[in-house]
Amino acid sequence: MSNVQNVVNFQQGLGLVGDLYDTSPARVKTYNLVAGEGQSNAIGRVYTVDTTQDVTANLGGTGVIAGISINSREQALHGGLDSNLNLINPQAGGALCSFGRISVSVPEAVTIGMIASYNTTDGTLHALPEDTETAPAGQELLPNATFKFFNAAAGAISVLELG
Repeated sequence: MSNVQNVVNFQQGLGLVGDLYDTSPARVKTYNLVAGEGQSNAIGRVYTVDTTQDVTANLGGTGVIAGISINSREQALHGGLDSNLNLINPQAGGALCSFGRISVSVPEAVTIGMIASYNTTDGTLHALPEDTETAPAGQELLPNATFKFFNAAAGAISVLELG
């Protein structure tokens, strides 16, 4: 009888960058994703709504947040991937999440409660201490975004809650 399981693990696996972490409510909208000259669209990056076309979202930027690109498996079907496994630019039908829990990767070590910012040039996410009031140069704070559930080493997958 010593081989009988006596503990049930309720923690979800983290999956891939850009995966929804759990089945909690999420708000996802489809946009045409556009990256600037010399840049590539990528999963797990922040996009802002294009001021001239509300169905288009630009990588990075300082305008209204469209969301973070998610669903890598689905995105690859819409336009394919380039040789570096980035999304083809422009990408029609890109899913952007503006509310929910997403698996992301940031270059800083993450502790529960840290807040998020993003690079306005390439949309990469960053983790900042929770008492930060202004983002570093070249970055904007991501409103209502907090790291949850796990501490993570720099570059590891962590969970970002939007909303």
